[in-house]
Amino acid sequence: MKAQRRTQEQRSDAMRGRIIQAVLTCLEKDGYAGTTVSRIIEVAGVSRGAPLHHFASKAAMIAAAGLRRFHAGVTAPLDLNAKASLSI
Repeated sequence: MKAQRRTQEQRSDAMRGRIIQAVLTCLEKDGYAGTTVSRIIEVAGVSRGAPLHHFASKAAMIAAAGLRRFHAGVTAPLDLNAKASLSI
């Protein structure tokens, strides 16, 4: 029996999920300043065109990642300044 092929919508949803997960990983490891589109592409293992096909901008990717965390019920704040140190 042949496995049923995924629809275009399912493939697009999977790609968006992969990109969003890469955004979250980059934000946690590299902070906001270190989260570049090039770094997201590298972490997600996708083509250069994939992120901008699914999202209008880096800001849109980060907003989608924030919504994913919100909808997942993650209440701990994401440290966007992971590499920065504050000395007061």
